[in-house]
Amino acid sequence: MYPNIYKILLDNCNSQDKNILWVAHTSCGLFGGYPQWNESQENLVKTKLEDLDQKSENDVREIIIALEKEHCERRCLPWAKLGYSSFA
Repeated sequence: MYPNIYKILLDNCNSQDKNILWVAHTSCGLFGGYPQWNESQENLVKTKLEDLDQKSENDVREIIIALEKEHCERRCLPWAKLGYSSFA
């Protein structure tokens, strides 16, 4: 319906300052409407997944389970529906 909305909001929306709350907050309710927050969450998951090769099998399982719990809710956001939350 609005194919360029993600980029328009990303480029023009004044997002919150990227403080500790922004980065650490994984619940969609507070910042889920910001594509900038979605991108920060995507980068966070990507970094954690890239670091898995340095972990034990048990640690890998625990990290993946934790990531699922923390980020599954993002699948309901418009950004996921538009294809911008591949790590959700």
